[in-house]
Amino acid sequence: MYGYRESYATQYFSVETKLMQTMPNIRYLHLIIQNHDIQRLQKIQIDVCGKAANANVTTNYTNSLSSYSSTFMRPNGYTNNYYFHAIAVRVFSSGSYSFTSNSTFDIYGSFHRYPVDITIPSQSMITDDYYNGGDRQFQINIDLQSNQTYVLIVSTYSPNVTGLFTIIVEGPSNVELIHNDYFVLETTTTTTIRPMITSNYLGFLSSDNLQFNRPTSNSDNHYYQAIEITATVSDTYIFMSSSTFGIYGYFYENSFDPYYSNRNLIASNDDDGDNTQFRINVTLQFQRKYILVITSFGYNITGAFLIKAIGPTPLLFTPINQI
Repeated sequence: MYGYRESYATQYFSVETKLMQTMPNIRYLHLIIQNHDIQRLQKIQIDVCGKAANANVTTNYTNSLSSYSSTFMRPNGYTNNYYFHAIAVRVFSSGSYSFTSNSTFDIYGSFHRYPVDITIPSQSMITDDYYNGGDRQFQINIDLQSNQTYVLIVSTYSPNVTGLFTIIVEGPSNVELIHNDYFVLETTTTTTIRPMITSNYLGFLSSDNLQFNRPTSNSDNHYYQAIEITATVSDTYIFMSSSTFGIYGYFYENSFDPYYSNRNLIASNDDDGDNTQFRINVTLQFQRKYILVITSFGYNITGAFLIKAIGPTPLLFTPINQI
């Protein structure tokens, strides 16, 4: 017997048949309903009164993590290099749901209240898992409310891992699963939610770089690299560093003079990120010139670094030639 979906609401089916009268020993009738439009199969157990005794709806979601996916520092992680895929989750009946992953790699899943500050994902996290599904897969059992939106973040146990994955959801109703690109970009008295786009810049401090006396330091022995930042949309952006050494970031407007390193300085940080890394929230204006200066917390430090910028549009990073 087949039914069809009229809406996302829970479906009710009644059975009127003389089979119950002619075969009184039958206690249950199993009704199979197949909805081709969302490619799922429901098995609803109908009791002798024609009411659904136990309902179980299965919804599948398949996507992938690739080198084009955004990266972040996942909860309980140790680097910014975890690829992730965020899914907005809505249910149409409050109740208990099970989310299980199926992939060929060690996978990690975390459930969050909406919205999510992707730079501090643990703030909104409800629960997470990476092994309860068996064979290095997660299984998250969670009570969800029909009047709320949640975010499931699919990532990996180890950094820099890519591949296909499927999320299998079981529960009392349909589940709406939509790829989510909207995250909190600033938290002040007003929460602002914007689409998230990540721009990356990979650089290196070496003995070929010039040195300067950075602000709040008493030494001229800090190698630095100056990078011009171009924004095509005026808005707030988040800049985060990732490196093996303690790193310092300085933001300048209009110009940067290494001999007067406090002039035109609008923002700086060295440890608001994880592991002695900087995190700078700054508002950039279209058609204005900004310079981000990367240096080290200690003296005479060299090494590679990655700058990740998050905002509503891509940013252009242009190294400034040093003379």
